[in-house]
Amino acid sequence: MALAILSVQNFVFYALSKNIKYKNEVIQTLLVNWFISFAGTLNLLYIIMVHFIFLTNSGERLAFNNFGLLVFIALAIVIAWLLALPILIVKQVKSSNQ
Repeated sequence: MALAILSVQNFVFYALSKNIKYKNEVIQTLLVNWFISFAGTLNLLYIIMVHFIFLTNSGERLAFNNFGLLVFIALAIVIAWLLALPILIVKQVKSSNQ
């Protein structure tokens, strides 16, 4: 079930990135690249979260104390990716106006 959800999510991001139409070709390319790379960062977050769940549910005695930090780092990367889009667009618009 989880694999089907991830497959649908990846397909939606891919389809959205291919159907973006914007009058400025440079911004359109930026949006397409951002959508595809954002799907990659979400996949990274999902992989780290699944590994964390598997480690916590395993019966083995593993030293995974620092693995929780990796989950927060992955969340920070996703948030940074979300914040980067408006910054990149504003930067591109300012550079094209000059």
